[in-house]
Amino acid sequence: MLKFKQIFPLCVLMLFTAFAPLLAESHQGIRVTGTITDNSGVTLPGVNVMVKGTTIGTTADMNGEFAITVPDENSVLQFSFVGFQPKEMIVGNRRIIALSMDEDTAMFEEVVVVAFGRQKRQNTVASIA
Repeated sequence: MLKFKQIFPLCVLMLFTAFAPLLAESHQGIRVTGTITDNSGVTLPGVNVMVKGTTIGTTADMNGEFAITVPDENSVLQFSFVGFQPKEMIVGNRRIIALSMDEDTAMFEEVVVVAFGRQKRQNTVASIA
């Protein structure tokens, strides 16, 4: 006949294996996927996607698609890309996101192009100081 000392560890092991998938699921977070485009529908590769207030982040691939695991439904996703206005979105019950980003026209007014190069003096038309 089996004694309590022999049965108890077996029962604990059986309970743990039965509930382990449920426990693991609650700690894994929520997987969110999506596609990021500009206003004309062109996909944007390289957009940064971050969970606000954390170090969790990813980058959109060549097709503008991303996948990220967020801690919970209250997580806020931050989207940023050079030349576009940053956006934030609460995950809520969404698992697939289609986001359109707006161009940042103020940023383009501040661009200055400077070029350096070599040229022979005889080929120069303007004065050089």
